Amino acid sequence: HNVDMKAGETKEINLTLETRKDGPGSVTYDVFQVEKFYSDEKISMVGGLNVKVELSTFMAYPNETYISVLKIETDQYLPRDEYFLYIHHKFEGVMSGGGWLSVEVN
Repeated sequence: HNVDMKAGETKEINLTLETRKDGPGSVTYDVFQVEKFYSDEKISMVGGLNVKVELSTFMAYPNETYISVLKIETDQYLPRDEYFLYIHHKFEGVMSGGGWLSVEVN
């Protein structure tokens, strides 16, 4: 995924979980900055880039759809650059994994 933003802008992205037959189980999302795509080594979040998942921990039950929101905020002084985020998700007893997101600030 790629997100284009301007410094000082806020964007929201829906994270959808469809449980099908799986559950019940605890679901946890965690987001952190990484050096590049396909890295899961956490680095310190650059100042001026704030990222959080709203509804980051919840109980999930079978045959339901859950939507969490990834909120990305940049302040007006954030340098123009490409920043990489890793969104980790864990569904207790079912799966653990993640995905990468590129945030292009221009």
